[in-house]
Amino acid sequence: MTYVVAEYGGLSAVHATWLDAVLAPILVTGNKDAYDAILPYLGQDIGQNTDALDYAYVGDAEFGATGGFGETGWGGAFGYNFPEAWMGLGGDGVINSTDRVISVLYWLFYAGDGENSADGYALSSEAIEEKLVELTEQYGGELINDRYSRVLFDSVAEEFTEINIAAEFEYDLRNEVLGSSWWDKLWGITHDESAAFDGIKAIYEVQEGDFVIRDNVLDTEETADNLYIAPEDVEAFKEFYDENKADSAVYLFRYQVSDYISAEASLFEPDNFIGNAWSQTDTNAYFAQETVNLDFDIIDVTFTKDGVSTVIPVVSDPIDNIPGITPPANTTDDDGPEWWRIVLAVLLLLIVLVILAPVLPYIGQAIVWVISLPFRLIGWIVNSIKKTKKKK
Repeated sequence: MTYVVAEYGGLSAVHATWLDAVLAPILVTGNKDAYDAILPYLGQDIGQNTDALDYAYVGDAEFGATGGFGETGWGGAFGYNFPEAWMGLGGDGVINSTDRVISVLYWLFYAGDGENSADGYALSSEAIEEKLVELTEQYGGELINDRYSRVLFDSVAEEFTEINIAAEFEYDLRNEVLGSSWWDKLWGITHDESAAFDGIKAIYEVQEGDFVIRDNVLDTEETADNLYIAPEDVEAFKEFYDENKADSAVYLFRYQVSDYISAEASLFEPDNFIGNAWSQTDTNAYFAQETVNLDFDIIDVTFTKDGVSTVIPVVSDPIDNIPGITPPANTTDDDGPEWWRIVLAVLLLLIVLVILAPVLPYIGQAIVWVISLPFRLIGWIVNSIKKTKKKK
């Protein structure tokens, strides 16, 4: 490609088309019991929840006030199999609500063993594409672009996007997180997690200096920041650059800014100790959603030298541009049972013992009497037989 650049100048515009599609919510969990229990329900409409499944997930879960009359409950961005209401400790009503009730879950991944395995578990583009093919074979139905099952997507654009982006075009990106408190969620308040990225070029020629090497080791995080790519893609991209830099100019083409959702998910299970209630078990999971570009195709490219632009047609097979899935930036460590539940259980046990202390001796006697009852009955039968024999 270097001869093209020498002849016609640098890359100045790209003409491309693609079809936008948003994947249905993806659940990644590190809890094997929950994974195994949910797996048979994939593709089934369970509505708000089903009594047959004792595992529920809430994305970005937060406990707080839910309305008038002093009602409290859990809320979040996503909810799968999450009961709308239950009775809490002391008989208080708990009213739950989530922004999105997932009545049918199609995507489920297991993050492996470990209390916090999902916190660092990313899904590659290849893994998602393989799953698309696998799930399409499983669910079938209407196909998008004659390849993927429609049910695997939340939405699909009605028509292809067509753009011709010039190299002068720049993007401004801002990484934001939803406010952590319930009131922040209610009013849609967001907080900057990192500074805005301004002036990101749509077409960028990659240079050797973009790759940060420290002590002969590639610094993937800093390199990712330089190139605005995912850290997990850095090593593969470095290999591609090294293989082609001698006889080619390598460009990054940034053509779209889309929403990406990654929300830590809390697992809830029925709590028989409290009664008709569910309790938060762990946060070793997350929900994710993203936009993918199907049948992405470059129609032509423009090179400019000394003010003269040359358009060169491109002949290539369309590809599906499917970004990888990354876990939430902020996660919670699951370091064993929550201390407050242990303390609460001990306190309740002590209260029960204090209340029952006056009658414990009688309860003990009753238990002994019940246990010994069968043996006493056997003895009575044996004695009756003996007395009968003596009479004869």
